[in-house]
Amino acid sequence: MNNDIQPYRTIFVGELKQLTGLSTGGRDGQLHADAVLARDGAGRPILRGTGIAGALLATLDEFDLTIPAEISARLPKNAEVVQKYESLWLMHHAHLAGEAVQTLVRPNVAIHPWTGAAVDGLYFSTEVLPRGTTWQLIIETEDWRDRNFGKPDEAARLLALALEQWSAGRCWLGRSPARGLGWAQLEALEIYRLDASSARHWPDAGRDEAGNLRWLKAAGAAEGVHKGITLSTLTEGMGKKRVTDWKLYTGTLTLGQDEKEQDEYGLDTLSTLAKEFPADPDVWSDWRTDATQIGKRSVTAEIDLDSAPAWTQRADGGVELMLPGSAIRGSLRSVISAHWRRAGNAVWAPNGLKKEPESLDDDALLPLFGSITHDSNLLISDAYAVGERQPEIYVQELHAEDEFTQGPYGSSKFNRPCLVSGTFQFKIAIREAVTDTGAGLRNDAAATASEVLAAVRVLGEARMIPFGGGIWRGHGWAHLALEEVQENDLSLSAQNRDDLAAEAV
Repeated sequence: MNNDIQPYRTIFVGELKQLTGLSTGGRDGQLHADAVLARDGAGRPILRGTGIAGALLATLDEFDLTIPAEISARLPKNAEVVQKYESLWLMHHAHLAGEAVQTLVRPNVAIHPWTGAAVDGLYFSTEVLPRGTTWQLIIETEDWRDRNFGKPDEAARLLALALEQWSAGRCWLGRSPARGLGWAQLEALEIYRLDASSARHWPDAGRDEAGNLRWLKAAGAAEGVHKGITLSTLTEGMGKKRVTDWKLYTGTLTLGQDEKEQDEYGLDTLSTLAKEFPADPDVWSDWRTDATQIGKRSVTAEIDLDSAPAWTQRADGGVELMLPGSAIRGSLRSVISAHWRRAGNAVWAPNGLKKEPESLDDDALLPLFGSITHDSNLLISDAYAVGERQPEIYVQELHAEDEFTQGPYGSSKFNRPCLVSGTFQFKIAIREAVTDTGAGLRNDAAATASEVLAAVRVLGEARMIPFGGGIWRGHGWAHLALEEVQENDLSLSAQNRDDLAAEAV
């Protein structure tokens, strides 16, 4: 922009695409869920500007930077001084960038540390939007006020630095990013720099948000709108010294990989349960195997199933099987904690020991996995099916045994579906401190994280980490491979981008 032109605003317009399911805090939902989605006055899902701003500031915390009070004044709890000006960042609520998307309720349950089974009384549910859902992101910076503070372009440059990280897939929003939800990526970003002559056009109260965006995209220098700006041009010359960095990994869970193994050792099975399942027989036919027959009856919607494999809807309305990140995380913590305790280390057991740990002396795994009152430095995404081979379902007819007759006990028969084939991939991100001021793992804790991952690799390759339910009945002993992501980038591969583009609204 010409230095003689008075700055007005910089506008960042893009799309936030969910890489996993997403749930943002709300209340008074229409579904019977313990944690419902945030909605606007028309009942539509919404990402509130406050949540987006908080996530951006958390991203900037990874760098050796001082966030000016003109953007976010982080006052002590008992501070008497109150910020007397609005932030230089103007946050728009994010709305769905297309038609309405169907939400669903995801069940969650805690794992007992001694048995690996579900803990009675610790079931809860969360309302979730499916992966592939796209949000319209609009953020503005008040450049004219920025200049008045004597810091021209600082607000736009700091925002651009955070959005660079989001473009690489290092974006976590809403509830439970450590347990599978809230992983997102910024795409299709466009940056517009407006000078003072455009103030009478932007924003125009006579147009809705879509109308204002249409004007912005069509306008040119004659209307005071300047284009061709990129994130890299805004962040050029900035000190990008990190105080916190991420180690990134890809995990691959495989069932039924080797048919010879299946013949010799029996079926690999995985039982991850949901409360409901689509009743449409055509959905079943996509995943049904020849083995999914009980007697002479084919598996259809008429068979009464006691549960369903974990599944989610796609943004296009279809259905796909998946493994919740919470289930993967719970299994890893349970197994590693058991190994650590057997080695004589102090490890806190959620849902087992009531005392909350406070330091490494109480729990060597506390900085990695976190606790009720401590942040987790280990984030695990949901796992989705990859490859050409479709996941397949097997239905088992089970019953409790009468100890006297050695036959079925009363009416205890039930039909339990489980997965017998499929490959599922997920991501792991571990936050480590680069400097003494970083908030991630440091020193002994980082060394412990390396030990944990080494143990996960060995045990996973040997099929010694059970996932899901029924681990005492043969389920869950899948093959796990863990690989470090060398390029330090969580963005999707080209193939997955194409897949999600086809599913997106």
